[in-house]
Amino acid sequence: MKKVYLDYASLTPIDRGVMKQIKKYSSKDYTNPSSLYVSGVKSKIALESAKNRIAKVLHAHADEIIFTSGGTESNDLVSQAFENKNIIISEIEHSSIIKNTKAIRVRVDKNGVVDLGELEKTITKETVLVSIMMVNNEIGSIEPIKEIAKIVRNARRKNSENNKDCMYPFLHTDACQAGLLPLYVEKLGIDMMTLDGNKIYGPRGVGILYIKRGTVEISRSGTENLPGIMGLVTALEIMEKMRDKEYKRLNELKDLFITGLKRINKDIKINGQE
Repeated sequence: MKKVYLDYASLTPIDRGVMKQIKKYSSKDYTNPSSLYVSGVKSKIALESAKNRIAKVLHAHADEIIFTSGGTESNDLVSQAFENKNIIISEIEHSSIIKNTKAIRVRVDKNGVVDLGELEKTITKETVLVSIMMVNNEIGSIEPIKEIAKIVRNARRKNSENNKDCMYPFLHTDACQAGLLPLYVEKLGIDMMTLDGNKIYGPRGVGILYIKRGTVEISRSGTENLPGIMGLVTALEIMEKMRDKEYKRLNELKDLFITGLKRINKDIKINGQE
């Protein structure tokens, strides 16, 4: 029987063009980018080029990009930076965010969309971070990040009126499942964003944490995964190029799938947005 794989929200196959880049920087240009000799400097230049290419896709700055081992580490870095502080999340965040048991959770409606009214009421002058996933990893609900960003900005403006040095709250979004949506950070109005290579036909074990200038200092130590990084930037550029076409194709497949399920059982119910 032909294999049918339906869990792309968990893991995608690696694109051939991406694999080509991974192999290149694994067997040919494989030098540690922290090395001081010629090939190491060449790898460092490739690494900086990758940051610039990713910044172009996200409409960000190169110095706002941190490479990580994946979405979970990116989320963990954000959680650790605001540990033991007032954080607000949704009740359906990824486990790497929701494990922060001290975080205040806001409800979602029957479609998995955050209750904006409750979110606005929940934010106080003590709130330092709001973290809402852009696309849910289990039911696919797309959250209104721009509207959420507006609520967070209004709260920050009110706080600054009482304390001109106050920069809180910040907004973080886990966008690992949002590869087919425009990820332009300025238009979204976000301060931090998590991305993962293995959700967008990219390599496993590599991710991104975007941190807007002037928000919070977060750093990561260790040798950069250059093959993974070069594969990730290639995957991002491919997704940017094919976004509209792929979004249309996947929506058609989704509608076909749901229609087929309802033929089998007309009373079937869909969790999340149809």
